[in-house]
Amino acid sequence: MSTAISATPRLPPGSVRKALHAHAALSINWLTGCNWVTMMLMSLTISLMLPSQQNLAWQWATAGSAYTLIFLLVRHHNAAASYQVLERIYALSVCGFSLLWVAIPVLFFDPENFAFSMFMLTIFGGLAAASVPILSASLPLYWLWITPPFLAQISLYWLRGGGPYYWGIGFGMMILLISQLVFARNHHKSIIASIRLGLQNTLLVQQLEEKTALAVSANMAKTRFLAAASHDLRQPVYALSLFLDALASSDLNTRQVTMVQHASAANLAASEMLQTLLDFSRIEAGVLNPQQRRMDLMSILNKLGEEFGPQAYKKKLLYRTRSSDIWIESDPQLIALVLRNLVNNALRYTQSGGVLVAARRRQQHVMLQVWDTGIGIPIDKHQEIFREFHQLGNVERDHRKGLGMGLAIAEGLARSMGASIEVASRPGKGSVFSLVLPLQGMRKTERHANPDDQACVDTEPDCLLLQGIAVLVVDDDEAVRAGLHAVLQSWGCHVSLAEGMQDALAKTAEKLPDVLLTDYRLRGGVTGGDIIRAVRQAISHNTPDKKLVLPAIIVTGDTHPERLREAQGHAALLLHKPLAAGALKAALVQALASDASA
Repeated sequence: MSTAISATPRLPPGSVRKALHAHAALSINWLTGCNWVTMMLMSLTISLMLPSQQNLAWQWATAGSAYTLIFLLVRHHNAAASYQVLERIYALSVCGFSLLWVAIPVLFFDPENFAFSMFMLTIFGGLAAASVPILSASLPLYWLWITPPFLAQISLYWLRGGGPYYWGIGFGMMILLISQLVFARNHHKSIIASIRLGLQNTLLVQQLEEKTALAVSANMAKTRFLAAASHDLRQPVYALSLFLDALASSDLNTRQVTMVQHASAANLAASEMLQTLLDFSRIEAGVLNPQQRRMDLMSILNKLGEEFGPQAYKKKLLYRTRSSDIWIESDPQLIALVLRNLVNNALRYTQSGGVLVAARRRQQHVMLQVWDTGIGIPIDKHQEIFREFHQLGNVERDHRKGLGMGLAIAEGLARSMGASIEVASRPGKGSVFSLVLPLQGMRKTERHANPDDQACVDTEPDCLLLQGIAVLVVDDDEAVRAGLHAVLQSWGCHVSLAEGMQDALAKTAEKLPDVLLTDYRLRGGVTGGDIIRAVRQAISHNTPDKKLVLPAIIVTGDTHPERLREAQGHAALLLHKPLAAGALKAALVQALASDASA
């Protein structure tokens, strides 16, 4: 199937003729009304200018009125007929109206009354001119309407008029008739061109709507594919990371430690790619809701320096952060995500020199800028780099250079905050990416701890907090269950493993868990939310004297937008696979702490 939209689509057969018929049907209404009014005017004028012909004039008007009424009744009776039948009715009616006007010069022409002859000339010329926009949609109707009365009057002027005046008037009427026919033909062509253009525009709009629907469908299919692929890939990657964490904490020799480190690095690269797909899916899902709070930009810049400084050092690059005392109202997590993508992108495409991260105030905005001395970007490519899966410097599709979605994700995150990303670059010299944020708050000269800042939880106290904790793990993947069992046991937890709903309820009956850790999408259409509700209900039934709300954590690899929205609606922490051991440990501590505070 062709996806191109033709600029001049081919119209269906007969569509122009049907449109002309619709135009003619509307024109017949105007013609009927104007014709009747003109007939009454002509009868009144004849009565005044030719008193001896008064009775004949009103008889002619009566006949014309009766014919008009008959035409209206016939048309009303055949209102539902095909347009071919209606065209014949219109032709017969116009022919009858034309014959009525032929009768005027035949019945009332008087060579001695030159004034009346000039009046007839005026009326006929007016009818011819006024009928062009009314009847020129159908040239045969216009010919039937105008030609017989004109030829009848011209013939009488030449045959019975006598004298040079009537010869001249007849010749003038012939020129007028020919000019009106030519004018009507040209107007007819204009109407056809306008109708054809209107029909083509309608077809173009229909094609555009169809292509838009196909594009939306393709985009939804892409989202479903990303969600399905991400979920299926996260399961083994998640299990591998758990086994590697468990293996790293055991006694290993030097060679084994090196191999585990290499395996962990490869697993981390795969996890980062999957996380990129997750971030992209979350942006499309619209589940990123900025949490505004007052924040110190320097704290974010320092954290970025701690994270990316060692990476720059390994590449023999200089990483610098310019100090800043700007405070703003925004979402620190989303800002950090955007800057992390920008800095990571800068380091990836910089081979010598360095990277500078700075915050600058510009009137009512704050610009968080990432400068690099990398390969640079041509000005005609500044928009392309924000497209998904697009990389300028990776034509060979080297997976070590990422998926080409970092800037697309950064732009989506910026939009969710009401911010924007600007880029300036010179090929071969470097680039500067600026996250432009509205400035809210004020510049401070003293640095104070932000009470909203959450310090990282030390791993050793975490282990002490998790000692003896009963954890119920629900997952339909055997490798994931085994990996979680190994990691949780190494932290001193009592672990119960369940594959589905029935196993989870049976394990709950044997031993009440302190924390529930469940996958989101399980076999048989069961979700993590179903597991949480069932287990909590079983606990409340077994211990009715205790008002206990079981802490729960949902771990999912499903990135489909609808799944993300549904998962966020449950009263549980939401984590995404693949999950590092440290993040899982922190989530367990947070879940237990929230339960204690409740």
